[in-house]
Amino acid sequence: MESPETVPMTKIGYAAMLEQFHPTDLLDYCAAAEDAGFSAGFMVSEHFHPWTPQQGQSAFAWSFMGALGTRTSLPFGTGVACPGFRYHPAVIAHAAATLGVECRKDAEMLDETRDAYKPIEDVMAAQSELVEVVEELTQVGGVCVKG
Repeated sequence: MESPETVPMTKIGYAAMLEQFHPTDLLDYCAAAEDAGFSAGFMVSEHFHPWTPQQGQSAFAWSFMGALGTRTSLPFGTGVACPGFRYHPAVIAHAAATLGVECRKDAEMLDETRDAYKPIEDVMAAQSELVEVVEELTQVGGVCVKG
């Protein structure tokens, strides 16, 4: 059996749920979490709209992370980023690069894992198909597409 000195301690992070709290309150909660010993970092939710009317918030995660970088010292990133679906990939790249310059936290700022992204060839093929579908929709006024 390993001695307590050699067993690594569990690290606990904080889920900064922007749809549940006002961003200025959430910044205070994140700082308090770090002060209380949370050490794994922050996962910032990135939702365009609250899930339910009771939540009532939905701040822009990328702006929030800029403020978070000035208030805390732990690494952080989005739980989900939607380049190609919600935002143009260049906008996400621009936001992440700006945070990298402002905060210099960690290299995995876009998501929890680098393996979350598909190969660029697959992404570009899906984008090409998306452009074709949108163009057809604008020409005929409506179309049913599976896939």
